[in-house]
Amino acid sequence: MKYWLAALGPWMVATAAFSQAPQPVDVSWTYHGTFEDNALRIGAECYAPASLVENWGWSVEFNGTEAEVTDGDRSAAVPVITYRGTSYLSLTQASRYFGGYTTWSEDKSLFTVKSWVRTIEKTDSGVSLKATLPFQARSFRLSEPARLVIDLKGATYDQGRFDGLPEGWRAGQFDEETFRFVVEDPAMLDQPIPEALVGTTFTVDLLSVIAEAKAAAERATEEEDTTETEEPQEAEAADPEPDVDTASYVARAGEVQFNIPFSQPPRLPDEEPLPFIAPSAKYIDPRTIELMIPGVQPKEEIEKFVTESDELESWTLTRTSETAGLLTLNFAQPMAFELKHSEAELDLRTFRPETLTGGLQGKVIVLDAGHGGKDPGALYDGESEKKYALIVAKLMKEELLQMGASIIMTRATDDYVGLRTRTDVANNSSAAAFVSVHFNATPKVNKISGVMSFYHKQNPLDMLLAECITSE
Repeated sequence: MKYWLAALGPWMVATAAFSQAPQPVDVSWTYHGTFEDNALRIGAECYAPASLVENWGWSVEFNGTEAEVTDGDRSAAVPVITYRGTSYLSLTQASRYFGGYTTWSEDKSLFTVKSWVRTIEKTDSGVSLKATLPFQARSFRLSEPARLVIDLKGATYDQGRFDGLPEGWRAGQFDEETFRFVVEDPAMLDQPIPEALVGTTFTVDLLSVIAEAKAAAERATEEEDTTETEEPQEAEAADPEPDVDTASYVARAGEVQFNIPFSQPPRLPDEEPLPFIAPSAKYIDPRTIELMIPGVQPKEEIEKFVTESDELESWTLTRTSETAGLLTLNFAQPMAFELKHSEAELDLRTFRPETLTGGLQGKVIVLDAGHGGKDPGALYDGESEKKYALIVAKLMKEELLQMGASIIMTRATDDYVGLRTRTDVANNSSAAAFVSVHFNATPKVNKISGVMSFYHKQNPLDMLLAECITSE
């Protein structure tokens, strides 16, 4: 299937191009270094001939005012201009389509494309780093303290993206060309140094992770042995079924549920109402979840609703403002969660992730079912958009939970939620993705059908997510 996400209005780009004199520029491509005077700058766009992009493995097929650029199993249709008899494709749009981070030098003489580091995942035996474009990876050890350093040449990242890494792990930009990942642990003194490679994925077995997994397995064996020797106990009466959406409720291993009522602080009749703060949740680290609660109640009141559990080691409640506070939950092991709320109660479920090595473990995803309540959305043949948006959002929730993600629903019932509140939930939760579900309708009979994905044009990772959604 051919995607046109990066090729909207190519004739407009070409028209604008002829109104400005092309300027020769250099191109710096990930780890390949700088190619001199092989490209053109026209306005904010960089254009390159096929001979240049072939240096990093792209293939190009020109077709009039467009070019189909292929990188492995990915293709992009981008605008083309002709200058002095040579065809140039939009390197700016092709790079962004494939997930590259693009910048111009201050004097606009150098166009730089870097690989964008998407994920740092803890695997059963180590770590896996994944990026959008190929990088050059090299590793070395340091002592005092013992560290393994992994440098990805030609890569960059979003600041704050990797704030929740496991203890002893850290990541950041070492210099303009190099993204650096560090593991600090005494075991790194004996850590084998991985071989250098070029690619989009770098996976390393870490002695510290292997030792941690071994210790966890030994503890699990000891617990099983203890359980087998215990005297049988009389079965206790079953707890009543939780008050949740039974149509989509699935009990999960190690589940702990919190149903906490909240309200806005009382105000005098002549006082301005305080702004509503929607409940949100985020990871402090894999074992610690921070829950923002509107209308904070005294600790003794909250105690009624915090469930006692072997999984929950401790919790604290602190007030952050007149209208909200933070409930910090500390668990014995990494937990996934699902958060939804009504106008007066929040429902948080925490549980052990079903997928421990998936790319979504430790990721918070906000699912936004469009419209709701007094806002029906599009209407057709007696049906409303809000109804089907919620159905699809709930189905997505179950799929993502099974992949190890933690989910926040902006609405779980037929409630009206303001647009500002929806985005605040995502921002306050440091969500990896905000996915809003909508349906379009038209009163005219037509043959138009399919999926449309909208994304922020300045974020290549948003574009990649849109591509993945559209291709499903």
